[in-house]
Amino acid sequence: MVPAGLVGCGLCLAGVMPAAAGASALRTGSPHPVAPGRQAAGPVAHVTAAAAPTEATVYYMQAIPQAVELWANGEDIGTFPARTASTFYYIESLVPAGPASAKVYPAGTTPSSSTLLASGSGTLTAGSDYLLVSYVDGSGHDQLTLFPFDNTPLPAGDARLVLRNTADAGPVDISVN
Repeated sequence: MVPAGLVGCGLCLAGVMPAAAGASALRTGSPHPVAPGRQAAGPVAHVTAAAAPTEATVYYMQAIPQAVELWANGEDIGTFPARTASTFYYIESLVPAGPASAKVYPAGTTPSSSTLLASGSGTLTAGSDYLLVSYVDGSGHDQLTLFPFDNTPLPAGDARLVLRNTADAGPVDISVN
C-alpha cells in the first residue's frame, strides 16, 4: 500500500494509509516536491508484482535546515536542498531487503571529506514500506531515523493516520476532525 499523503512542517505526518488489497506494488510518482534531478511529483501508479517481493520501499524526507548529501548502503543517493517552512523534499526508492544503513553529510561533500551530520541503520523486510527522515531533534542535533509503516489491512472505509513529531519545537497539539 502507498500512503495517500506525506506532509511535513517539522511535524512529520508519516502516512495516511487507505485500506487496500495487500498486493505488492511497484510505485512511481510522488505526492511532494522532490530534489532537483529526481522523479517529478505526480500521481502514484500501482503495478501489481507477480512474484514475491525481494525489496522494501523506502521514502526519504529531508527536514534538516541545510542542504544534505544522502548516502545509503555506501552509495551516494543525491543532494537534497535545505528544507524551508513550506517545502520538504521527498523521494521513494525500492531497496533490497536486508541490513541497510544511511548517512547524511553537508551537501556537495563525500564521507571521506566531511563531517557526518547523522546516521541510521536497520533491517528492511521485503514487501514492507519505511519512512527515512533527516531532521533536527528537540536538542538541536541532526538525526536520521527509519520509521516502519504499518501496512496491516484495514476494513473498507477505514484509514490509518500516523503522526511522528520530529520537530525541534517540543510538544504539539493535534486535532483530527
